[in-house]
Amino acid sequence: MVKKNRNGRNLNRVVALCLLCTVLFSNSFVCVHADEKQENQQISQEEKTETAETNQAETEKQEPEKAAPENQESENQIEKTEPNKSEAETAAPEKEAQEKQEADKKDAANQAPEKQDDKKAQEEVKPEQKIEEKADKPEKTETEKTEADKKAEAEKKEAEKKKAEAEKKEAEKKEAEKKEAEKKEAEKKEAEKKKAEEQKQKEKKKALEEIGPMESEGNGYYFSRTVKNGYGDDYTWIQDGKHVWYSKPIHDNRDLIVNFKGRSSHAVENPRLITLDSKGNPTDADVITPSESSSEKMTEDNEIYYANDYSFQIDTNKEGTHYYRLDFGMQGESFHSERVIVRIDNTAPSLDLGCKADNQEYAPYYSCDVELVAKINEWNLKEGNIRVIVPGESGSDENNFEITDKDRVGKSKNKYEIRATYSASGKYVVIGELRDKAGNELVLGHTEEAPSFVIDKEAPKVTVAYDNNSPKNKKYYNTDRVAKITVTDENINQDNLTTQGFTCDGIEKATVGAISTSDKDNTFDITFNQDGTYCFKDFSFIDLAGNKCELENADTVYSEFVIDKTAPVVEVNFDNTNYENDKYFNNSRTATIDIKEASFSNDLVKLNVLKGTDALPKTSDYTENGDSHQTTIKFDKDGTYGFTIKLEDLAGNVSEEYTSNEFVIDTKEPELEITGVEDMSANNGSVNPVITVKDPNLRDNLIDISFFGAKHGLMSPPTEMKLGKEMVTYTILDLPNNKDSDDFYTLNVEIKDLAGNIAQQSLSYSINRYGSVYILGAETTAMVNGYYVTKPQKVVITENNVDEISSREVSVTCDGNVKILQEGKGYQVSEVNSDGNHSVTYTINKSNFEKDGFYSVAVYSEDKASNKQSNQTKNAKVEFMVDTTAPTLLVADLEEGERYDEAEHEFTVNVTDTIGVSKLDVYLDSKKEATFSNADLAETGGTVKVTIPEKEETQAVVLVSTDYAGNETRLSYNVIVSMKAEKIELKSKVTPNAGDDYDAIAKLKQGKMGWLGVAVLGLLTVIVAVATALFIRKKDKKN
Repeated sequence: MVKKNRNGRNLNRVVALCLLCTVLFSNSFVCVHADEKQENQQISQEEKTETAETNQAETEKQEPEKAAPENQESENQIEKTEPNKSEAETAAPEKEAQEKQEADKKDAANQAPEKQDDKKAQEEVKPEQKIEEKADKPEKTETEKTEADKKAEAEKKEAEKKKAEAEKKEAEKKEAEKKEAEKKEAEKKEAEKKKAEEQKQKEKKKALEEIGPMESEGNGYYFSRTVKNGYGDDYTWIQDGKHVWYSKPIHDNRDLIVNFKGRSSHAVENPRLITLDSKGNPTDADVITPSESSSEKMTEDNEIYYANDYSFQIDTNKEGTHYYRLDFGMQGESFHSERVIVRIDNTAPSLDLGCKADNQEYAPYYSCDVELVAKINEWNLKEGNIRVIVPGESGSDENNFEITDKDRVGKSKNKYEIRATYSASGKYVVIGELRDKAGNELVLGHTEEAPSFVIDKEAPKVTVAYDNNSPKNKKYYNTDRVAKITVTDENINQDNLTTQGFTCDGIEKATVGAISTSDKDNTFDITFNQDGTYCFKDFSFIDLAGNKCELENADTVYSEFVIDKTAPVVEVNFDNTNYENDKYFNNSRTATIDIKEASFSNDLVKLNVLKGTDALPKTSDYTENGDSHQTTIKFDKDGTYGFTIKLEDLAGNVSEEYTSNEFVIDTKEPELEITGVEDMSANNGSVNPVITVKDPNLRDNLIDISFFGAKHGLMSPPTEMKLGKEMVTYTILDLPNNKDSDDFYTLNVEIKDLAGNIAQQSLSYSINRYGSVYILGAETTAMVNGYYVTKPQKVVITENNVDEISSREVSVTCDGNVKILQEGKGYQVSEVNSDGNHSVTYTINKSNFEKDGFYSVAVYSEDKASNKQSNQTKNAKVEFMVDTTAPTLLVADLEEGERYDEAEHEFTVNVTDTIGVSKLDVYLDSKKEATFSNADLAETGGTVKVTIPEKEETQAVVLVSTDYAGNETRLSYNVIVSMKAEKIELKSKVTPNAGDDYDAIAKLKQGKMGWLGVAVLGLLTVIVAVATALFIRKKDKKN
């Protein structure tokens, strides 16, 4: 109880003390009475006999008479809890209880005024007296506790019993299921064994049927059966029922000879070979007569017999299993031998080697992936192996396929199938061997020159080169012109190369030369030597795989030209013919004008500028070489050009006017500039890249802009385009201002003008408006959530940012004191950097948190975009309290083993802690008497007073203080507080200042007191109360 400085009325205190003594006396009496009843009840339960029940009933009837009226109701309550008593035994106590209740009601009515005064006095009782009253309230009787425990124990046992029965049933069920499964498995194995035995017997029976019944000598004859593939023992094929397959082609195309040799008791008549069906019945086939026969009468041991030898030649052209027997007569009766089985297989295994592809038109050449399908047909396949030689860059690889039963097609007995898919271009060679049981063999012998199939995915390349490229008036020639056509392909059909591979107007006047081959190149010439107009229309060469050719210089090949040997011809040749978009050139070019005319004069040449084009550069002086007259025009300045030439010879022949194509010389790259953002810059504001392109020969569809984000990949941001004179401007609009837009971006721009001049520019930059994201490690998160820490541990914080972290600082604050940590000593850093993702992990050593106190960990950083941030402002605060020290307890006026000769003893407790005390618990004899919260202790400065009431025995005092981190301090004392302290034996109920021993405190009610002891205790209590009241009254009068 807590001692507080309050004044009360002494008289009221005396009255309260007297009431308390009365309660203590009454409670002691009830406890003694309850202890005796519990003892009797235990005896009744142990004996469980009818006599014991009767004696206990008599004892219980006597006990109410002895008990004080105040305890009658308690006895009735105890008796009601006895489960084994009869109605007769409980009727009397119940009647007495009813009478007692009526009497109590009358007394209560008479004593109402007194109770009101008593109530008023009780309200003024000190707090320490209230604790004493609480301690002296009567607890449940031992009988009530025992019955409740018994009921709970019975329910628990019943539940355990049901649970055990359920588990037993479940186990029995599983055991039954297991036995049933084992039974089914055994029956399954027995059925399989029986089936296998039946199959074995069937096979044995079948084998015996094929061999046929053996003959015996008791029937008057005996023949052995021999099958040969020629005359003489060296060619014996089958003997005495041992059957194998026979192939006539393998054995020199000989027919088989069936030989019967043996003896008979009489002369054999009409021996003949009969053909049987599989059931042993004769067929309609022709009877075979002996090709050789002999029968000689012999005598042995005075016994006459005939030695017979008959040979029959059978046709082996008919394949399959054949059954024969020897039929003959003897003494007018018919006899026959057992059957002879002959198996004929003259056909080698067949192989259908096919290729499955999307296009079968040009098989065995394919321009796509090929699935090789090998289909084998053979009833008696003995062994087979197929190998595919696959072309490779550094040699060949070989795929091996062994033919086994797994390759059978469904349930077929004679069909096998192998499939394999190939995609690499090249020649595939299939080799291997197939062999049946008769020895017939199929050998695959493809070679690289004659492959099984070819995969060719490459189109033929066609180039056309002219020997004469000096046109007059754009397309005229005065000499023969030869086109050299080269078709490059490994798999080309030369037979139709010169007749079906192209179409050309006027080709009937031209001469097509022979084909010459070099490696993959197939070349032939077409000579245009007659006046006429010629024009190639199409090149349609197709290789053996069906790949259509690709013409490399189609723009120049599909141009019409004229051969004219009569009129003067002007030939114009440009050294640069690599144009873009019909007429644009990105390099200078020189035109050479060649006029072939015997009567040439400079005055006859008219060179004019095409309308709308720039002035022509100055021509060079003519040079002459026989009938050829040449001049050159060098176009080395940017501009648009075109001209015409016309001349007339001295003979009066007027040449056709030559008109050049209009062309543009543009040697300058477009001007390309990107503004609005710097390359490799970090930006935390708005970004609007502006692309400006300038060029006289510009077209907007020739501008390629690509925009990539490290996290987003290829993007299509909104843009604005503005067209100007010889320029175009693209503006990439700013991305949305949100966290998702933070990324590392790359902008690529490529511009190509009409002449093919290319300008390129690329830049990268980051948008970083939201700075870093901080993530706490799992253990750090748990520590921060728990707040209080009793053992220091490391702190892990990971910082993620679009840009690199340019500077960083880690600090630890303990109770307001900030410490800047040094990297490598106070903490470690690990970094993972890439475009668009820069991750830094900070590991702060646990040695920074060894001292008790409040901690805060802060990571400050600045990124390349000038964002400054801290985990404290990014929803990643790290704050916690380290408390490794238990509270300190200081106790005054209380010593271990001390006797205090007084009615009550007050002592003082002071509690302190570095972080904060959560509570202080006070136990008296294992019962919690008081709890002081943190607020209570704060109100009294951490110091409280506790009063130990008087008791004529040793009391155990245990003080337990707990701080907010869970650290705990315990102090234990054994003391005696009593006016008769010197006469009471001190017993140790707890180990002083030790652990949890307060749980071992002896129960106050374990000792037994007799009726006399109770009375004396009550009388002493009254005397002490009266004496105390008189002392207080006397003291008040003096005052």
